Amino acid sequence: MTNWIHPKGYITYSRGMSSKLVQLDAVQWFIDRTNICSQDTEVLIYGAEEHPLLDSLGVSRVRFIQSDYQKASILTKRGFQEDDGAFTPETIIINGERSRSYTELLISEAAQRVSPSGQVLICLGSKSGGDALAKRCAQHVATEIESKHRCKLILLSADQAKAFSTHLDPLPSPLVVTHRGIPFTTHPALFSWQEVDEGTLLLEGVLQEVGACVTGIGADFGCGWGALGVSLLKEHPTIESITFVDSDRWAIESVESTLKAVHLQARGHTVWGDVSQWKERSFDWIVSNVPYHSGGDTDYSMQLHFVRGVLRGLRPGGVAFLLWHHLKTELLEGCEGVTSIEVLAQSQPYSVLKLRGQ
Repeated sequence: MTNWIHPKGYITYSRGMSSKLVQLDAVQWFIDRTNICSQDTEVLIYGAEEHPLLDSLGVSRVRFIQSDYQKASILTKRGFQEDDGAFTPETIIINGERSRSYTELLISEAAQRVSPSGQVLICLGSKSGGDALAKRCAQHVATEIESKHRCKLILLSADQAKAFSTHLDPLPSPLVVTHRGIPFTTHPALFSWQEVDEGTLLLEGVLQEVGACVTGIGADFGCGWGALGVSLLKEHPTIESITFVDSDRWAIESVESTLKAVHLQARGHTVWGDVSQWKERSFDWIVSNVPYHSGGDTDYSMQLHFVRGVLRGLRPGGVAFLLWHHLKTELLEGCEGVTSIEVLAQSQPYSVLKLRGQ
């Protein structure tokens, strides 16, 4: 797996857009009120982001787990250490996820990881599953539950965390989705992790119909767990190689596992990185199910930054086949690096576009 960091920094989004930062606000309030992190012990934070909470705890005390490339890179540059699994934390903070399965996976991991004398603090937006999680927790363990900033905060002792984890829905093992005869490794942190989404199926069908992406050097940008790119690589031995790029570490690890399972590591390469910062003109073609939001409504600015990265990745005369959600062609018409735009298919809210680079 290749890591790359753009020297001028990273695209970040305003604080008002991030429910995860609001959750960390709530965690800060809870810690200040209860003083649960007063001892000079290391704190492990799942889903950590740049936030005053981390500064108040101190660089020397915080270890973090963050699968998002930009967020992890920012914390690392500021001196915070990524968790290596080599210590037993006294306090674990879970900055909860919208995915119920992913949040429950984190709780189960924390219950096994925390010190026997330690504690687990879970924070999740009330309307993002926090209310339901708090209700389920109260049914099984007698614990402290607070509300702040439209979030639920649940404090569990190590024993309570272990007891509650036995009532969570077990995940299938292994985490595999079979598509086109290929056993894909997946992860509950990823978009549409239990099945191939409709947009990817539409793009896949169009590529088959037009006979595109069957030779040369290609890439799958924003690859997720790799349904599109791995299928192309396996079905077309005439493809020299495909590079899989995603900002989520779980996506990259899932793709690497699948490539190994189907013996395609020699022709499949992975990059954990930010597509919007891509600079190298490396590929004859690129396919992408373009991400369209960052936790809320459709974010056209994010889409445009992403597509600019795609266009910079094309060799002269290269083509990109994009699955676009809620198409606004005017966003692309003035986009640097585009010589032509063709709409190949539409099935609301999706459009499949063919973009030719310079």
